[in-house]
Amino acid sequence: MYKSFILPHFDYADVVWDNCTDKLSNMLENLHLEGIRIILGAVRGTSHQKLYEESGFCTLKERRRRHKLILFHKMVNGVCPDYLSDLLPPLVSTRNPYHRRRPLERVIPPHKTDIYQKSFIPSTTMLWNSIPENIKQSTSISELKRYLSISDTTVPPYYYKGKRKEQITHCRLRLEMSNLNYDLKKRHLTADPACTCGYPYETAEHYLLYCPKYTVIRKGTISTLHNSHTNIDTLLRGNSNLQQQVNENIFATVHEFINQTCRF
Repeated sequence: MYKSFILPHFDYADVVWDNCTDKLSNMLENLHLEGIRIILGAVRGTSHQKLYEESGFCTLKERRRRHKLILFHKMVNGVCPDYLSDLLPPLVSTRNPYHRRRPLERVIPPHKTDIYQKSFIPSTTMLWNSIPENIKQSTSISELKRYLSISDTTVPPYYYKGKRKEQITHCRLRLEMSNLNYDLKKRHLTADPACTCGYPYETAEHYLLYCPKYTVIRKGTISTLHNSHTNIDTLLRGNSNLQQQVNENIFATVHEFINQTCRF
């Protein structure tokens, strides 16, 4: 729903108004982050970087950068109206006959003001000049998109398996922003990070694997998993080397443990 109904409003004509002030850009980014928090069930104070990694979204600023490069690619390859392609700055090689290492580099229009420098043609020309030559030469828009998204985080589909309540608790455990005392201490919401069982730190690892209060529940849930699957990282994030069904089973088991302990 967020991708279909909200995000398009943030993206509308963004190549034109990307030269907005930092204050306005940050206001939009905060709205984007609020949407991500709602999707994940995360709480305020969660690291923005962790929110982006957990959700698979990138920043609105990065989305605008990609949209500008995609439009510029269309202008270069003549797949947009002529009135846009005619705005393209000339190649540097047309002004300088000497051999260049980057023959597809384009002349950056001169600018005297910051607002013009950040406008579409000057700013996107600088971005275009910085990408690899093989990407500039390619006529495939898909290849450009793959290059731009190569470092994006892929969210495993099993993150969204199960009931919403347990999904949110599991997510907060991954983000280290749960209601466990250790996480509350880091958020300055409690003075004592200790578990009520007496252990000095009520962490996610202690809660899931060692707390004696949940020994009986653990035997019927987490202890039924294969030994190699009961490390804290696999319980929280799954394992990309395992099959989809195995990861789904691990997450379902953790959710059942969360549900039965009634800790949250």
